[in-house]
Amino acid sequence: MISTGTWRHYGTTALTVWALCVVGAFSAKADEPRSVPAKAEATATKSSKEDWFARWVKGLHFAKYGKQAEEVRKVFRPAIHPASEATVEVLCDGQLKSLGLIVSADGYVVTKASQLAGTVACRLASGESYRAELVGSHRDNDLALLHIEADNLPVARWRRGSLPLVGSWVVAPGPDGEVLSVGIISTTSRWIRGGVLGVFLQETPRGAQIIGVNPKAGGGKAGLRRGDVILQVNGRDVPKIDDCIHAIGSYLPGDQVKLRILRNDETLEIEARLDSVHDSFESKRAKFQNSLGARLSERRAGFPSAFEHDLGLAPEQCGGPVVNLAGEVIGINIARSGRVTSLAIPAHVVRTVVAEMKAGKWKPQAPLAARAEVATPFDTPQPVGHDSKQ
Repeated sequence: MISTGTWRHYGTTALTVWALCVVGAFSAKADEPRSVPAKAEATATKSSKEDWFARWVKGLHFAKYGKQAEEVRKVFRPAIHPASEATVEVLCDGQLKSLGLIVSADGYVVTKASQLAGTVACRLASGESYRAELVGSHRDNDLALLHIEADNLPVARWRRGSLPLVGSWVVAPGPDGEVLSVGIISTTSRWIRGGVLGVFLQETPRGAQIIGVNPKAGGGKAGLRRGDVILQVNGRDVPKIDDCIHAIGSYLPGDQVKLRILRNDETLEIEARLDSVHDSFESKRAKFQNSLGARLSERRAGFPSAFEHDLGLAPEQCGGPVVNLAGEVIGINIARSGRVTSLAIPAHVVRTVVAEMKAGKWKPQAPLAARAEVATPFDTPQPVGHDSKQ
């Protein structure tokens, strides 16, 4: 039960942040030149461009009260305190690879699975470090459960019930009591699509026929051609387009799959490495714009359930908690997916998976870079609709 005082802080925080941002916006506008000096027509365009640039630079005054400004971060610090104490740094061979969250006082920590490799250790908010044992990993959600030999550890409070509404403020706490980033929820929990071949398909009596191939995507690099008909994916018959899309989509970007295809009445076996939909179908310009100024997580797709927010996180800052203004953990940050977007696994999913890993259901798996050549599909394959892109 959330106390009256907590709700009072929740409301006060939201109003304070809103006021700071409004003040910043008006301050920036007040600094703008009111008009462009009258010049000869020959120099009007140049003057207009120079004036636009000047206004843009002066408009950066808004950063004084932007979401990541120090004045705004201070407002959120009281809300993150319990979760911050339970946040740890996860080190692999001595290098920071991700964050993690203590989920029980007897040393269990949840983190991002695909970042793990080598000798793993956890550094607590207190500064103490412990070697960690990998208890389990859940491939679908890219979550891993670690255990350290420590007792009486601080534990954060989980949110019970549904996610906050789109537009709600959220915060990423660091283990040092500082706010890593402040943002808002931009989408509700949804399926984040898995791997694709980078081809276009059409329905034919023989099966899903390729009518277009991106030569730089996994399918093109593996030798798939226009006119090929995909008959099987890892031994699974795919007589229709929907079957093929579902089968391919049940694997992750980076996975290798064995394809049986029909080419000019000859049956062939081909192995292909899957890409993400963004890598396969976005233009170079779109990819550049989507990652501009940001390093993206290597594993950033194929999650059965994730919600999106605009916290500006580095890949090594994923694996830790995202909290609401009441200080409740609403999810685990799982990937930096774009220039202004990050993804988080909802709290109820994390808690269920953690309980299953503690019970021994999900045994440790190899890190992303060390997977077997031919992967296994998601434990619970999800439909990916009727899009003919694969």
